[in-house]
This record gives sequence, C-alpha cells and structure tokens, in this order.
Amino acid sequence: MEIVAANGPPMLIERGRDFPCVVISPQCSGYSWDAAALEAFIRDLMTRYRIDPFRVYVTGLSMGGFGTWDLAVRTPALYAAVVPICGGGNPTLAYRLRDLPLWAFHGALDATVPVSRTQEMINAIQAAGGSPRVTIYPDGGHDVWTVTYANNDLYTWLFAQSRPAVPISPIVTTPPSNQTTNSGQSVAFVVEAGGNPAPACRWQRLPAGSSVWEDLNEGGSYYGVRSATLDIFSVTVAMSGDQFRCVLTNAAGSAASSAVVLTVAGTSAALLQYPVGIAGDAVGNLYVADSSSNTIRKITSAGLVSTLAGTAGVAGSQDGLGSGALFNQPGGLTVDANGNVFVADTGNATIRRITPGGSVTTVAGSPARRGSLDGPGAAAAFNSPGGIAVDGSGALYVADAFNATIRRIALDNTVSTLAGSAGLRGDADGTGSNARFNFPGGLAVDHAGNLYVADTYNDTLRRIAANGTVSTLAGSAGISGAADLTGVNALFNQPGGVAVDSAGNVYVADTGNGTVRLITGGGVVTTVAGTPGIAGARDSAVGDALFNQPRSLAIDGAGNLFVADTGNAAIRKITPTHTVTTLMLTAASTGGDGSSSGGATAGTGTIPGSGSGGESAGRGGGGAMEDWFAAALALIAAARTTVRRKR
Repeated sequence: MEIVAANGPPMLIERGRDFPCVVISPQCSGYSWDAAALEAFIRDLMTRYRIDPFRVYVTGLSMGGFGTWDLAVRTPALYAAVVPICGGGNPTLAYRLRDLPLWAFHGALDATVPVSRTQEMINAIQAAGGSPRVTIYPDGGHDVWTVTYANNDLYTWLFAQSRPAVPISPIVTTPPSNQTTNSGQSVAFVVEAGGNPAPACRWQRLPAGSSVWEDLNEGGSYYGVRSATLDIFSVTVAMSGDQFRCVLTNAAGSAASSAVVLTVAGTSAALLQYPVGIAGDAVGNLYVADSSSNTIRKITSAGLVSTLAGTAGVAGSQDGLGSGALFNQPGGLTVDANGNVFVADTGNATIRRITPGGSVTTVAGSPARRGSLDGPGAAAAFNSPGGIAVDGSGALYVADAFNATIRRIALDNTVSTLAGSAGLRGDADGTGSNARFNFPGGLAVDHAGNLYVADTYNDTLRRIAANGTVSTLAGSAGISGAADLTGVNALFNQPGGVAVDSAGNVYVADTGNGTVRLITGGGVVTTVAGTPGIAGARDSAVGDALFNQPRSLAIDGAGNLFVADTGNAAIRKITPTHTVTTLMLTAASTGGDGSSSGGATAGTGTIPGSGSGGESAGRGGGGAMEDWFAAALALIAAARTTVRRKR
C-alpha cells in the first residue's frame, strides 16, 4: 500500500529527498495496530540494521501525532527526540517526557483536533519541569504537517538530538508492589526503570515452594511479559504465593526488581457472574442484570449484594415475587422515579417490571413470540431487546437489537416503533422509519427528552430528537477505532452502554476498546478511563486504569459513573476526577424473599471474581487492538547507512 507515501518524510522520499537515516513508516493492518507490538518492531529493527541506539526519533501527524505522544510516554528512554504534529496525548502521563527533547506543532484553527490537545500536553510537561518546544501556526488548520515537514530547521534540530552515549546500567526507579485479589480476578505488576540504552524487560516467576526463577512466556494468563507492565488474567488459588520480578537488561548490564508476592483468596462462587446491565435509584442503590445467572442483583451504597428477583442458574419467564420470578439472560436495566426497575429480558424477548418489593410482572412482549409487532402489552413482539431507558414522564425506550429499531412503550404499555425499520440494518440518519441502525445497544435520555443510542455494530453514537429525527453524534459508521476527536472523526469499537449527566454530557462504555468515553454537547470525544485495546482489572487515579469489556453505565447525582465491567465480573466506579476503583462487595444476609433486606448469597469475597458464566479476561478488550488510525506515522532512526523503500 502506498498510503504512507502521501504525507511527511515518506512523501519527501518519493519526491527524491535523501535523509541521512533509516526511515521506517509502518502501515497499520486495517484500522488498528498495537503500540506494544510497534515498540517491539522498533527494537527488532535496531538489532537487524546498523541503527544508532542513541539516535532514534519518532514523528507523526494527526492520528500519527496521537501515536507519537503514546509511544513517547510508553518508553521515553528509547527516543532521542519526538515530533508530534496536530495530535494529543494523556496529560496525566506527560511528566514522563520532562527530560525528552520534544518539538510539537499544531494549527490554531484546527477544526479536527483542537489545538488545546497539544497545549495541554506542553503545559503538563512544563509543570513537571520540562522545556518542550512548541510551534502554533496562528492561521493554520489541521494540515500543518506539509509546512512543518518542509522546514529544514526541523531536521537540523532533530538530528542534533542524541541521548547520552555514556552507558548506564538499568536502575529500578519504581519497583512493583505485592498484589492481593480473589480467584478469577486480574492483576497487574508495574515496574519503572531508567538506564542507557533504555533497558529491555523480562518478567520471571518463582512458583510457591520452588527455588528456581523461570521466564514467563506470553499467552494464557500472562500478557506483557516483555514490557514494564505484567498483566495476569483469571488468577487461580493455585497461584497464591507465587513471586514475580522483572529483569531489566541493556548493553551496560542488568538488574532485577525486588520480588513481589501474589496472594489469591479462593471463593466458592462469584458474587456476580456476568454483569451486563446496571442502573441506579435515587437513594444510592445499584441494580445489576447478572445475565448468565438469570438474576437481577441489588447493591446497596454499603456494598451489600442481594438478589432482588430471579433464581440463580434457572432460566424461565415466570412472573412472581423475588426468587419466584424467572428471567432468561436479562440485559439492560433502568429505574423510574418510583423505584421500579425495568428489565430488557433479552432471552425472553420481553420487558419486565420489578417493584421495590421484588414483585415481577411482564410489561410488554411475549416469551412465546419473537418479531416486531407494535401494539398493547403482550400483543407486541420484540426480537432480542437490549438497552432500555425511561424518560421524565415514565415512558420507556427499548433498543430492539435484532430488529435494528428503537421502540417506545407508553404509560399504558402500548408499544410503538420510534425509529428504524424492522430487519433493515444500516447507518442512515433520518426521521422515524427512514433511519437505520445496526444492532443498537445501550440507551439514555437527557432532561430535554433527547434519546442517545449506542449503535453497536455501526461503531457510532446516535441521537434521536423528540420528533424521532435521528442524527449521528459521534463516530464513523463501519470504521472501528479509538480516536479522541470530534463528531464523525472520532472512532469507537462496538460501543455498549450509555449514560447522560445533568449537563448533557454523554458517557459511553466503549466495549470493544475496553474504555469509557465522554462526548460533550458539541460532539468532542475524550477517553475518561481505560487504555484502548488492553484488557485488565487495574484501578488507578493517574489515568492508566484497565477494564475488560465494559458493557453498561449508570451515573449518580454527584457525577460518579458506575461501570458493569463484564469481562472482570466486577462493578467499577469512576469519580468526576477520573479516579477508578473496584467496588468492595459482600453478600447480604439471606432475606428469603429476594427483597432489599436480603437475597440469595453467592460467595463471600470482597471483590467480585469472574464466575463460570463470565467470559475469561483477555487481551484486547473484546478483540480490539490499540487503535491510532495513524495517517502517516514516520519513525526516523539515524544510522550509518540509508535504506530506501523500493517501488
């Protein structure tokens, strides 16, 4: 593919310019690539070509600019200098770049990537004591890379940068910490180190009772065995007492971090097996659709978990009280002003209501019939309803996934189709039946009555006005990714749950990316928490938390987000300052009626583990890799030979 030759140094090479270096221009496969894999690729090329390890540079434009920032903060000691152009990064990690020569460029009139994305990174580096260079073109728009890469002063400055050639043996600056968790959970060990050249990492394990350290191999429970972060997925009781350390090696020597211990508490059953839906009431209780156990669980503000309705492990469609009612793979949840919980009972193709006392009735649809019939109550038909929301008047809205429609249920339980046409999938905006969806998922309603839809298989967020007019708020239909940009330039990967705050900001559980995203009223998209393409169960206050297939969101009056982190079988909390924690849950005493005072006990751990019904934790947040959508990321490594790309 010749896409990489359209801009930047590759384009200049095509036009005959000689650079005194090796120019490496990786092209992502499809729409995604993996930053860790790209870093490994760079290191491999450094061993196979005559590349000066002290003069490696990275630059990129637009989404390549985002990639440049990301590569730089991951391993700043690897590069002699970086040049991000009209991109952006994570300012909470910018302190890592305080000692790295950096020259950033951006257009003040950029309508695609706001100039503030570069400025906030520069400000954060300066606050950490760094002295980055920045050029803001006052009349420049998004395409400022053409003038930037044509500027010879850039290359004079760039090639003058070199990391100190004096070899420095690896030094552990921040050792990993001991970890304690429950069986079935995921943990992460993190090490930070310095040295010159930048040291390579290799994690080792000392099994409990053994005296021999063994190198870990990538795969299975272990991910990141050659990186600074070791993720261990789905830990078992047998791993308890195992020790881990990171061996750091460069040309000057090697060093090992201190050994840390993994402690695993066994549980006979998980408090939550496969949480896919979450909603909250006005007094601080959370309700969770535990899909694989066919139950609706209640979590008090004190973290006590009980079964509100349903019988664990028993599927059915029976109405009744508490454990006398039966569900079949319940999905989305919503709570009205009176504390009634409404359930999209996906496997039964029905909509159910649970009173605060635990009494379950069927509002609409019939478990004996699937389809797309409008009409009153049981005469209506749904086909795999998923997301559900309630407006201020008490009307319900349902994302009827397999029908590719959005349905409305009036106060008298009459069902109508608000938008979309049954069985006709697509991405068209329009009014009512002229609009098209592709497996719509989560729903949320704002105070003005606008409905927001996670159009899952279109990788977009849609907005439906009160008159049924559908528009695309953010994302580009059919293009998955993880781009924090504006409107259709932003990218999502199979978004799931949606929540709206009092200011009209829309939060999205971006399931495929393993992240939680924010969309402002103007369509500007940012990542609130999580790392695109990397699944895990890491809590954090500094922007490096990890999720595993987050599927649903709820928001309280204080602006706290609660996440049904499905792959981790956990409920996570994100504060307004973006601190991520895992709710500490304990089983409530059995009440016998499934009411809020009790319920079925399902385990005794303080953090929920993944049960037999949950998907195993794994890399990629449900299959996504790290998405940059780099239009032209050019890695420039100064060398004693020049390698040109042959046509």
